[in-house]
This record gives sequence, structure tokens and C-alpha cells, in this order.
Amino acid sequence: MNILSLYKRIYLSRQAEKKIIELYPENEMKTPMHMSMGQEAAPAAIAESLGVDAQVISTYRSHAPFLAHTKNLNKFFCELYGKTNGTARGRSGSMHLADMDAGYVCSTAIVGGGLPLSLGVAYAAKFKKTNKITVVYFGDGAVEQGSFWESLNVSSVMELPILYVCEDNNYAVSTPKERRHGFKTLKSIVEEFGIRYLYDDTNDSLAIHSLVEEAKKFIKEKSKPAFMHIKCHRMLEHVGIKINTDYEWDKQANPWVPIDSLVTCREALLHVAALNDVQEVEQMIDEEIIQAVALAKLSDLPLLDDLLKGVYYV
Repeated sequence: MNILSLYKRIYLSRQAEKKIIELYPENEMKTPMHMSMGQEAAPAAIAESLGVDAQVISTYRSHAPFLAHTKNLNKFFCELYGKTNGTARGRSGSMHLADMDAGYVCSTAIVGGGLPLSLGVAYAAKFKKTNKITVVYFGDGAVEQGSFWESLNVSSVMELPILYVCEDNNYAVSTPKERRHGFKTLKSIVEEFGIRYLYDDTNDSLAIHSLVEEAKKFIKEKSKPAFMHIKCHRMLEHVGIKINTDYEWDKQANPWVPIDSLVTCREALLHVAALNDVQEVEQMIDEEIIQAVALAKLSDLPLLDDLLKGVYYV
């Protein structure tokens, strides 16, 4: 495992969102923001482990998965600013990022909407024998959707190469899972379908990386899906750039206090790299973010004549 590469993915996501927080009040980025801050560990570890072997489908909380897997700051910020050189020529905004060339199939704003899509992507990979693993991210709120249960069933029966990644931050908007789930454990459900279940509550990217390696080995050797249940912490509100207050009023029901994956990964990196070298990498990424924002601000907005191009209508 390359700790520097892993840290760069986490730092890139964190700093990009800090820049969004700084600039969002200017009102040039018109898209709603579902921020990933606090949830960077799993996407960074998965991207580092799977690399080009991943075919990624994400949720509307797409920033960390997109940047961890693609590192494409220019397309990212251009899309947030609604510009023609964004991921969807300015049409998608934050919630529907995509970069097929980098293996990032799509993000979807529909809760649980990526789960059935992953079946088709994974079946195509199996049929074509590409050796690709389909990674589908979803929150613990998606577990209540019918698509979750149906997707587990189909992927189990058809033995599809899927890595399910449940980013469990305990909340569906502001409702804790204790008030939503009628079942005892997610583990019992997943294993009932014969799917390999892996759990992490460390929020440590190095520990999660080890789990991804285990999941990858299982999927490739057994030709069956694996399920990663990742306990994580959404630092900001459900949608927006302010601090999340849900954890404050629910501390007794949710006493888990997470560590910051950025801090722990940096500490691990400093055991094998000099501080000056780490700071140089951070400065380089900060400069790349500044340049990406500058590009986005100078880029063209879509023309009105292009409004209906590529849109299906009757």
C-alpha cells in the first residue's frame, strides 16, 4: 500500500470541499451541495486498492468518491460552476457527477438508485470477462429501499462481481437508524444472501484498505459479491456547508466518536516521510485546487440553444 497516494486522495477531497465552503456564498455555484467531509476514508482506500479495476456508482454525496477515484479537479469544479467543460457540460451539478473514461460510471440523487444500476454494470463486466469490480456506494438510509433487497438477491443468485459500500453515518437526513430499521443487524441480512460481510468502525483509511484487499480477493476468487459496512461521520449538514448539528442532539443514542481519517493517515505518513515532503505535497494539491477554480470561473456557460440537446422528450 502506498500511504502517500492514499493520503493525497483524502487531502484532495477535504481541501476541495473546504474551497467550496469558502466560495459557495459567492452564489456562482448554483448546485446544492451534499458534502462528503468526514467520509473520505472509504473512497480513498477503495480507489487506492482497486485502481483502474473499479467501475464506480455513487450517491448524491459524490465529492469524495469522485475525487478519490478520478482526481479530476478541473472537471469537478467546472461542473459545480455549471460550465461546458464540466463532467456533464454544466447540466448535472454536484449530485450527478460522472467520468466514464476514469471508470466513474455515475452518481445518482435517487436514494438507493445506484444499486440496481450496479447489477447491469457488473453483469456486463462478467459477460465480457473484463475482470472489473463494480463498486456501488450508498448510505444507511438506502437499506430501507426495495432496490437494496432486490439487488442483494440478484447479485447473489447471478454471482456478480460487486463491492457494496454502505457508508453508515447513522442518519437519513436527520433521522437516526434506530428509528428507521426494524431488523437487528445488517450483517445478518447480508450473510443470509451468501454475501461476504466486512465491517469497519475505525474511520481509518489504512484499516479500511486492508478490508478492501480482503473483499477484492474474495470477489475475484469466488466470483461473488462482497459487502463493506463502513461506520462514518458526516461532519456537515445533510445538504449545505454548515456544521452538522444532528450528532449534538443525539449524542446519547449515538455515543460513537469518530477519529478524523485525514489526521490518522497524515500521522501514518509522517512515520515514513519527512514533514517538509508532506507539506510540499499538500501545497501542490492546494495550488491545483486554486487553478481548477480559476479555470471554472473563466470557462463558458452553456448556450441557451443547447438546452434541449441530449435530452429525451416526446
